[in-house]
Amino acid sequence: MQGALYFPHIGVPRSAWWTRTLLYWDSVATITPSSFLDQPALHDDVTRELIRNELVYQVSPLEAGGNFPDHFDSFLGLQDPIELEKRRNAFRMGSITRVHIDKMMVYGLGLNLLVTRGLAREENSQWVLVETATAAEFMAALAMNLCENAGPTGWSRGALPQHERWVPVTDQPGMTQALLSGLKPLDRRGEPGNVRLRVEGEVQIGEVRSIVLERLLPVPEQPMDVDDIVRFRRRHGDLLPRFRRSMERRVQEIAEIEDPVKRLRAQDELGDEIRELTEQMVEYLREARVQRVVKSPLVSLLKLIPGMKDTIEVGQGLLSANRSDGVVGEPLAYLAFANAVFAPVQRYEIDPLSGEPLLTAITTHDKWS
Repeated sequence: MQGALYFPHIGVPRSAWWTRTLLYWDSVATITPSSFLDQPALHDDVTRELIRNELVYQVSPLEAGGNFPDHFDSFLGLQDPIELEKRRNAFRMGSITRVHIDKMMVYGLGLNLLVTRGLAREENSQWVLVETATAAEFMAALAMNLCENAGPTGWSRGALPQHERWVPVTDQPGMTQALLSGLKPLDRRGEPGNVRLRVEGEVQIGEVRSIVLERLLPVPEQPMDVDDIVRFRRRHGDLLPRFRRSMERRVQEIAEIEDPVKRLRAQDELGDEIRELTEQMVEYLREARVQRVVKSPLVSLLKLIPGMKDTIEVGQGLLSANRSDGVVGEPLAYLAFANAVFAPVQRYEIDPLSGEPLLTAITTHDKWS
């Protein structure tokens, strides 16, 4: 079981990337200040609904290990004086990121050090203004430290799922660069810790995974309805671990290809192969649905009732509850169900003047699964 800790924001993004994140990882968590934990109304509507339905978990920044301030101090101390002066100038010119005070308090007295260095100042009792590059590195360090301290049983505060490991994930390129900046926790012997190695591996395969999933799981760009995602995860979430393990093995193989041309070709081949197999599986599932409904005694009775001929969809609930077909044991079954539910469908009609097809709507598939 694997979890993803999203950073740097408290609220979740509203994008296709985020929908894929919810559909790909066993669990997703965000770094949440105490005030938001105590007052859920402070969250935006989407984040609050995801938390309520246990699709997003909340992790207090106080879970960071006690050696976090020393690690971050050491990192800042290694910065070139010219780089620090550049950041001070940027901060004076308005290159600023707001960081919640609860997150900064984990840094302890280090906050005063940032202020003294001209890299931060308190805005009010809730927020600290930090120079943008420094804020990115701070949030990357905090996310990695939290993942390192999660362990196999999760964090101590709150009802968090137990996973073998957690990995920091972000949709912001600047944050990815911060992860690679060399700001990675060391173990007690001064050697790279497990999280450091995982982060390096995650960054290596993250780009390949993102490209492949974007092709294979074309979810809508607009925010998805939370109820739809909850319903899907409850029905098909048991298929996810096998699908992800299969995907991770293939993605890892591609990420290890050093030649960029060969790596790109391998990405394309994997995308084409899985997309073709998934489309075949979707069609199989659709055909299986039709066959079951047609043979259903309930449907035969409905056809005899005036005005009820088209009530075939009554059988859909029966189908979603019965997944006895051997096909659901395949790793791609999860992806097939996801495509059937979330993939946008382009609908056309013929223009009466030109005779050309016109795109009239982009919708999702019928939610038969």
